[in-house]
Parts: sequence; C-alpha cells; structure tokens
Amino acid sequence: MRDDNRRIGIMGGSFDPIHNGHLAAAEAARRNFGLDSVLFIPAGKAPHKNDGAVTRAARRFEMTALAVAGNLYFEASSIEIERPGVSYTADTLDEIKWRHGKKTKLFFIAGADAVAEMFTWKSPERVFKACSVIAAARPGVAGETLDRQIAAARERYGARIFMLETPPLAISSTDIRRRIQIERPVRYFLPEIVEQYINQRRLYRDDRYDMEAAERRVSSKLSDKRWRHTMGVIDDSVRLAEIYGINRRKAYITAVFHDCAKELSSEEKLRRCDELGIQLDNITRSQPDLAHGPLSAEIARTEFNVDDPEILNAIRFHTTGCEQMSLLDKILLTADCTEPNRNHAGIEEIRKTALINLDKATALCLRMKIAYTESKRQMVHPLSLKALKEMEGMEEMGDKI
Repeated sequence: MRDDNRRIGIMGGSFDPIHNGHLAAAEAARRNFGLDSVLFIPAGKAPHKNDGAVTRAARRFEMTALAVAGNLYFEASSIEIERPGVSYTADTLDEIKWRHGKKTKLFFIAGADAVAEMFTWKSPERVFKACSVIAAARPGVAGETLDRQIAAARERYGARIFMLETPPLAISSTDIRRRIQIERPVRYFLPEIVEQYINQRRLYRDDRYDMEAAERRVSSKLSDKRWRHTMGVIDDSVRLAEIYGINRRKAYITAVFHDCAKELSSEEKLRRCDELGIQLDNITRSQPDLAHGPLSAEIARTEFNVDDPEILNAIRFHTTGCEQMSLLDKILLTADCTEPNRNHAGIEEIRKTALINLDKATALCLRMKIAYTESKRQMVHPLSLKALKEMEGMEEMGDKI
C-alpha cells in the first residue's frame, strides 16, 4: 500500500564498501529533515566507473544490507542492481516515485563534494526536479566553492539544496580499501559486521595470504628496533608504489618479509641457506649478512606460501641490487635506505629524489651501499656494481630526454 505523504531519503553510491560516514550522514539527515525512512541504493553499472574497478554488485548489496539491518528506518534497495544496463540516478528517482506515489517527497543525500558532479549526470534537470538535495558537509570541501556550485544549480535548474551539518568524519571507501590492502586497521571506520564480511571473503586483498598473522610471526622473530625499521620500510614502499603506479599490496608484502632473516647469527644464516638449498657465492659466504636477502625470500616462500616471483625477487636482492631491476626491486631497495628511522649522511637528498625519479634514487642508494662496504674494507658484491652501472645508464638516458 502506497503512502503519498511519505518523506524518503535516498542515499546512493558504490558502497565499496559502505562505511560509518554513510550511516552517520543518513541518520543525521533523517532526524534533521523528518524523513520516514532512508533507502540505501548500491549502484548497479555506474556510467562513470570501470566495472573491473568495482566489487561485484551482489557483494556490495550484501554489505549494505548488513550495515543497515540494525536501524528500523534504514533499508537496502537493489533497484539499480536489478535494472539491466547503465544505472542513471534520474531513472532511479522516477522509479521510486512510481513505486511510492507521485506526492512522495524524495530527498537525495549526498556529500557536499558530489554537488558539482551532479551537473555532469544524465538529465540533471530531471534529478533536481524529482528530489530535494541534502548536501552533507565533507572535510576538505571549500565553503565558497560549494556556495557557488549550489547557487548555479538553483539558478539553472531551480534546485532545492539544503546543507546538512554533521560531525566531520574523514572516512572514505577508497581509503578503507587501501588500508585493507596493506592490512592496516579499519575497525570503527565501518560496521563490525561489514568488516567481518570483508575478512571472511578476503575482499580488496587480491591474494590468499593471511598477512596479519604473518606480521605477528615476523615481528616475534625480530628485535623492537628491527621491527620498527620494517614498519618504516612498509610505509615508504607503499608510498612509492602509489607514486609509481604498482600494486600497493605487493609492495606491502615485500616489505613485511624483506628482513625476516636479518637477525639470525652468521652461522645460522649459512646453515639455513645450506638446508634450504640456497646457492651462495664466495663473497656472500665471507659476508653472511648478505645472505639474509635470499634467505628471507626462501622463508617467505616455504613458511608463508608467498609464491609471487616478483615479490620473492625483490626480497632476494634488496641488499645487493641486481641487473634488470623491476619497479618493485627498486622500491624495496630504496625504501630500505630511506625509511624514517634511517639518518645516514645524504639521506634527505635520496628521500626527495625518490619522490620524483626512482632510477636516480636507486643509483644513490647503491652508491651509498657500495661506499659503506668499502669503508669496512669488504669486497663489494658484483651484483651491486652491475646494478649501479645499469641505473647510471638509465640516469644518462633520462638526462638526454
């Protein structure tokens, strides 16, 4: 039975995943604008997003339904997921009007930063005619800019836009996905039941590794100082991965394991290498600390089931470098030198360089490693010299471009 006098809030979005910021804004809108209910509508096939970049619709709907189940005034709707083809907000609002009656008042709840985007939607005049817009304040959205956008919408479309003052929750689905990818805590960012759903289905991780358990085991084998170093390398590796466009989680996994054999005694390093069949040259046998790279890679493979060749190679050669280094190889070697706990002479130059030219930063790190080895009157590993020669060649090519 339809009730033409209802006031219904509409909260749409990818909800990939839904989080506490969505729920808090919806509840504030419900109370402040006297809404009878709020419909949460996960997007089906969104016109502005690549399908491959969005979790499949059924999963996003299940997370949304779990998140809103505890609020009698909230409801998850699959209206866009069930509709074939691209989902447009104007069509969704028309269908809701048809289902609930033409006199039903609809209030579209959106972040204040989304107001400008509404101009780019299909048939914005239909959207603004079908509903009022409740713009929830978002951290980082400039007041003057927002005022101009709202004034333009009112003048061009007769839009009814109201501001909603809510506590500034700096939570975003993008940030949650990034945090999950590198095993950072997301508790209190989203409902606990949604976090459990994500963990059970290993969403946003792209692999089967239980890295939270791996972190516990690796940290238990290292001193507090060495684990702080590892955490610093994780942070720098992930940051460089974002800058240079490689998978953040691969950079994170690589950094977690890179020093897991570092604090074994020299005798233990050599013994474990022999047991695991790791071939060591004479230079490495005479300087057993160099063995911790290949040994750490083999421990990651045999004890933690890491089978990604690129990850294992980066761990294996993070101390010496190697020929034909991949982006991940360069990132780990550089992050190992530049992480925040390091304070070597010249480190600030390398840190700044790493943000704009990874090849040059890698060359600087190799030169620093070689100079340190020579200062100890030890033999420089040929791999380091070959890696440096290759990086210097890339520097020269970059200078000529």
